[in-house]
Amino acid sequence: MNLMRVVLLIATVAWLAGNVLMIVLAPVLFSHAPNSTTGGGHDFSSHFAAGAVFGDCLRVWSVGITYSLLPATLFCGVVLAAGRLYGGHTLRAVLWIIALVAIALLHLWSEDLIMSLNQLLANLLSGQAGGEHWRDFNDLHRESRAAVTAESAMALVLILTASYSLIRGPQASPKTNE
Repeated sequence: MNLMRVVLLIATVAWLAGNVLMIVLAPVLFSHAPNSTTGGGHDFSSHFAAGAVFGDCLRVWSVGITYSLLPATLFCGVVLAAGRLYGGHTLRAVLWIIALVAIALLHLWSEDLIMSLNQLLANLLSGQAGGEHWRDFNDLHRESRAAVTAESAMALVLILTASYSLIRGPQASPKTNE
């Protein structure tokens, strides 16, 4: 069981670290978009190019989570929850399952928003979508930030619970104390 706790801990720490890196990367990337030569503000073509690059980075990271960290987290979490359930700790098992379902759903929501944002930005920049869709883009962007924040918070919860469980070590189950 300690191996499962360690793998879960490593997967969720990598997940959270990647999300934080993406959050830190955004302002750095956009700060390098050159200023407009006609006065204040950004050169919008460069600003949009930075957005397209960042969108691709987010998409790659999200796919990486989907095919590596999410399955590892879910597998280890389910094994740990089953161990809790078998050990007579029904409430702890249910809480683990709720946390695992929550992080999976939050990630799928985040991934869907990232794909929608990338597609909408591509359509806006190519002229396939009219300027009225910039409001939709801004709404999706706000929603995406909320999804990534919630996903990161749930990863932090899993990190803390896995760490606590690892530090606390194996416990006698109620069935063995009879």
